[in-house]
Amino acid sequence: VDGVKYDFQSAGEFISLRGNGIEVQTRQTAVSKQTKSGVNAYTGLASCVSLYTAVALRVGAHRVTIQPNISGVPDPSGLQIRVDGQLRTLGPEGIDLSSCNCQVEVASSQIKHSGRIQRAADEESIEIIYTDGTKVVVTPAWWANQQKWYLNVNIYDTTASEGIMGRIASDSWLPALSN
Repeated sequence: VDGVKYDFQSAGEFISLRGNGIEVQTRQTAVSKQTKSGVNAYTGLASCVSLYTAVALRVGAHRVTIQPNISGVPDPSGLQIRVDGQLRTLGPEGIDLSSCNCQVEVASSQIKHSGRIQRAADEESIEIIYTDGTKVVVTPAWWANQQKWYLNVNIYDTTASEGIMGRIASDSWLPALSN
């Protein structure tokens, strides 16, 4: 969120950003090496990079998940969006998440959050816009060589600062993490 770029090649589910009532989690999946040599003798790894393959967000009391079609069949029609576990279709009017008028408790204070899910101007990306101005943009991409769908995840205009996408303190080389 502060513009510092770095590589993070790991597999698993991570808190990408948290703070002020916002939480964004991402799933990173390893991509197997294409070479016939198998496991790297030095590192012991059979994969070389990882890709975002899912994102989950807390928007007020709602849980929003975005990922490529989980049937295992490549789906060029786009991403699956679930709100509170229910598959939703993103029409031209978007999905309004403000109806609950939710309060999220954060460090002894109440932060009121709601938001909206909508298509971005490029018609491929999905935007989640929080009432505090935070914007999460999820863009699907196809890596033809590897035959894999993956996601580009970008976060803008946020005050949240903890997690692997969080701010890096001037005296550190790691983002702020809870533990």
